[in-house]
Amino acid sequence: MTMLNETAAQFETIYEEFTNAIRALGSKVKGGKRKGKFGSKLARMLGGELVTTERDRLSEEFLDKVVANREKLLEMMQEASLEEQQEAAAIACDILMQVRPVESDSTTDLMKRAMIGQAESLLPYLSQEKVGEIHERISSAYTKRQMLPVESNMLKALKKYMA
Repeated sequence: MTMLNETAAQFETIYEEFTNAIRALGSKVKGGKRKGKFGSKLARMLGGELVTTERDRLSEEFLDKVVANREKLLEMMQEASLEEQQEAAAIACDILMQVRPVESDSTTDLMKRAMIGQAESLLPYLSQEKVGEIHERISSAYTKRQMLPVESNMLKALKKYMA
C-alpha cells in the first residue's frame, strides 16, 4: 500500500479510536432513563457557564483529526498521478461516506454521519464510476426524511460530478 493510500485509510483508524473512546465512557443512559438534551445542557450551564463533557471533548477531537487527515491527504495528492489520486480518494470516500444506521442516535454514528461533508473536497479526484456508486449507495440507504442536511448536500455535490 502506498503512503498516499495509507493516509486515505487512516480515516478508518480515526473512526475506530473515536468509537472505542466513546464506548469506554459507557452508556448515556443512567438508571434506565436517558437524560434529555435540554435537561443535561441546563444542568451543565448552572453557574453561568457551559461545561464541556468528555463526550463533547472526544467529538471535537475526532472532528479535528478527520479534518487534519483530509488536509494531509489533499496535500499529498498534489504530487500523485491521476490513478493514485483516484485510488486514494476512493479509499477515503468509502470510509467517510459509509452508510450508518438511520435509527441510531449513538454519538459515534451521528458524528460519523456528520463527517460525510469532509469528503466533498475529495470528489474531484474520484472516477465517474465511483461517484455514481457512492451516490447510489447513499440515496438508496436513506429516505429524504431520514437524511441529515449534510447527506442531502453531499448527494447534490455528487450529482455535479456525474456525467
